[in-house]
Amino acid sequence: MKKPELNFVVDTVAFFLFLCLISTGFLIYLIMPPASGLAVWGMDRHGWGEIHFWIALTFLVLMAIHFILHWTWITTKVKGRSRSGHISKTRSIIAVLVILFVLFLLLTPFFSPIEKSSEGHGHHGEHVEAMR
Repeated sequence: MKKPELNFVVDTVAFFLFLCLISTGFLIYLIMPPASGLAVWGMDRHGWGEIHFWIALTFLVLMAIHFILHWTWITTKVKGRSRSGHISKTRSIIAVLVILFVLFLLLTPFFSPIEKSSEGHGHHGEHVEAMR
């Protein structure tokens, strides 16, 4: 498969998965709030959360492939060129800062303390404690 065709397939599937993420996210958040006891198609909130997780993971893999397919374009835009033809250091610095900020946001939850949830917010905290 040629690169443009692969890119089209990756982007189309990623878009479909993004729509599924929105759909399952709204379903979990709006239709089946915590402790509602509701089910859709025989699955409760946790079942849909599992599907939402796997869709998100697949979406992230496709986004990584998307970035690989567009890496030359990304590096060209980050480097940038001034009117005199020199590479823009400002763009490179901003790109590095943005990447560091995104990594910080992604990694922060893994280094945050795990607490037992307060009363009235379901049993999520007990589930976390049971996993330890």
